[in-house]
Amino acid sequence: MILLGVLDLFSCSKSSTTPANVVLFQTDFTNVQLVPSPNYIGFNPSHLDIPASLASDCSIGFAGEHPTYANAEIVSDNDRNVLRGSLFGDDPNVGGVTRFQMDIIPASNLNLSVYHFSHRMFLNSDLAYLSQFPNAINEFGADDWTILFEMWNQFNPDWDGDASGSCRWDLSLAKEAGTSNMFWVLSGEYMQPAASQFKKLWDPLSNKTVSVPFGKWFTLDFYMKRGDGTNGQLIVSIQLDGGTKQVLFNTRQSTIYPAHPELKMEHISPFKLYMSPTLMDFMSGNGKNMDVMYNDFKWYQN
Repeated sequence: MILLGVLDLFSCSKSSTTPANVVLFQTDFTNVQLVPSPNYIGFNPSHLDIPASLASDCSIGFAGEHPTYANAEIVSDNDRNVLRGSLFGDDPNVGGVTRFQMDIIPASNLNLSVYHFSHRMFLNSDLAYLSQFPNAINEFGADDWTILFEMWNQFNPDWDGDASGSCRWDLSLAKEAGTSNMFWVLSGEYMQPAASQFKKLWDPLSNKTVSVPFGKWFTLDFYMKRGDGTNGQLIVSIQLDGGTKQVLFNTRQSTIYPAHPELKMEHISPFKLYMSPTLMDFMSGNGKNMDVMYNDFKWYQN
């Protein structure tokens, strides 16, 4: 996917916790003002504080006209300002599928061995209506998808295929046809060269045990140790506010383009709601909201 718009980031600060879990960057939305523009919604530049050593850019966009088909707003929830991203349908006037997506572009010389993030999020309770969709929802083996978190590897200009990057890793929601149980899927797939595009880096993993917490605030923690084969590791967990941590996935898989460690991380999309046009039509046609709220984003050293 292409970079969508330009964002002057929100209120943030650099701090650390214990030596075992250093926070390189963190932000909430306490003192944020939105700055609309024709192609994206930005944030008050005075609140930009993401270190240049970590990111060259941070942006948010929609691949569709806003606010008609998608939007970003700062709203109050329990007396705290939070970011809300919403979808209203797929814009028929654009080539790409409409989405809500924040992209962090790592600094050009950044090549970390670990990429570790967390944030609080709230899936609108209406999103549970996806369970009533009669067909399968799955990024692999189905025509419809719902993606919540995505990381892209660096583009290789010597290959054809997707111009956004060489491969990607996704956390998504899925269901089987004729059932109503929504579950988690973690996947990695090739995007270059064209002959390999959308092929699996490894078999997608499913977690049907930990329920998807619609209508509840929870913390999503996404840890990636970069490496080829079993030298790579992905750990994904959720923790409901006031609850205990639940591990969705802990797996050793390729987290670089296999045999190409020189291809670094290209962009990171921690705040994302990307649904197929059919699903957006299904939800909007039944009067259901498609939005997610976010707060308390952290980027860890390890």
